Amino acid sequence: MPDILNENQRRHFSVLLTMLAQSATRVEDLAVARTSAESAVVEFIEDLPEGFAQRIEPHVRSLRDALARLARELGVQPKRQSRRNSIRALLVTEIVRLEDSMARGLRGYGTVDPRVQEVVDPKLNVLIHELQAIRRLLEERGAKIE
Repeated sequence: MPDILNENQRRHFSVLLTMLAQSATRVEDLAVARTSAESAVVEFIEDLPEGFAQRIEPHVRSLRDALARLARELGVQPKRQSRRNSIRALLVTEIVRLEDSMARGLRGYGTVDPRVQEVVDPKLNVLIHELQAIRRLLEERGAKIE
């Protein structure tokens, strides 16, 4: 059945199935109440039905099995993805978001209080500094290349 799709369609299904697999993992993560890095800025309301995490396990497992079968049947190969490039892309994206949120970038949202540059910008710079430190560690020599 791999010949049922052309190369562009196969790439589309590769992205689609990958995103669905990632969403399944996110649903599992959200179903299990645990403290995460988000806890400083997101507080989840405990409003899931009783035993939800345990009750979805067979469905998530079935979903993953069906995804794997469909991928094989359509000839969609697992996407080989660099962990380094993935992390680098996340870091750069977040650095740009932070830089765009400094006082000069907020003008598009209306008048900017002068205190933003004095109070908020330095705190954003701390976050940017930490992301850049992670990026520097990522770029160290001796990384495992497969």
